[in-house]
Amino acid sequence: MDCVYLGTEQAENVLVVTSGTHGVELLPGSACQFALLDSGALDPKRLPENIAVVLIHGINPWGAAYRRRNTEDNVDLCRNFVDFEQDLPVNSAYADIHDTIHALELDQVRDFVERSVGQNNTASFMNAVMGGQYICSDGFSYGGEKACWSHSVLAEYLPTLQNGRKRIDFLDLHSGVGPYAYGSIVAVQRHAALKRAKQAYGGWLIAPREFAESKPDEFYDVTGHSADGYERILSGSDTCAVVLEFGTYPVTEVFTALLTDHLLYAAGSVNTELISEARDKLEELHCPENDCWREAIVQRCFQAFDQACTGLLAS
Repeated sequence: MDCVYLGTEQAENVLVVTSGTHGVELLPGSACQFALLDSGALDPKRLPENIAVVLIHGINPWGAAYRRRNTEDNVDLCRNFVDFEQDLPVNSAYADIHDTIHALELDQVRDFVERSVGQNNTASFMNAVMGGQYICSDGFSYGGEKACWSHSVLAEYLPTLQNGRKRIDFLDLHSGVGPYAYGSIVAVQRHAALKRAKQAYGGWLIAPREFAESKPDEFYDVTGHSADGYERILSGSDTCAVVLEFGTYPVTEVFTALLTDHLLYAAGSVNTELISEARDKLEELHCPENDCWREAIVQRCFQAFDQACTGLLAS
């Protein structure tokens, strides 16, 4: 995990831009972070007065290295930010289908996904399988039994930013959900933080917890989200954390590939051809080899960066 601080130490407001929460998604996230650096926008002389920027690159380095979603512990990092001193959330809907998922043959995965989405609708299926679960360590969307390495490193580093700060905001770069080549702003926080997010990014943002009825089906609420963790780690600070989610392919395509890779991993497969094919597919589904897509997401990142800076300075 790499980190760079840009700006003066006296800056009262900090914007933290992170990439690679879901390993393979580091590819577009890294491109955007380097584009910001290459553009000169992060030159301390050009940054808005009283703002510092922190880039954290590859917060799930193992997942990025192996082009997988999860960490080295089979943990979905964006489900790992629960308070492990409290009772862990229960996802009974996942428990009901865990055995069914793990009994699938690889050539059955696509039919299972398409059938499940069709029968149960996208929202309920995605909530069950992607919302986070804490009972099956070999399962999908596993949130862990303790803070994983990436979580622990962030919990140690982020409080060093608090001294004398007015606001600490986060822009977390993801991909694989939403309209192709568009960057959706997703805010899982509520109350004052959600109000600040709306002020910064506009009323078109997606808030799965606040406006569950009106959100697109492929955007679902989760437990142990990084935004919850940052809010807890930086307790006492004014924090607004959003996800910039770059859309790629239909949810059935993306989830079929994720589930295929998961089953290969869970079975301990040593078939390097199948593994390589599965991870090549994940790479394309999270960072399409299309110049127009790549140009669009970089431009959207610049726009969101400017919105985030403006939001930090708003009254």
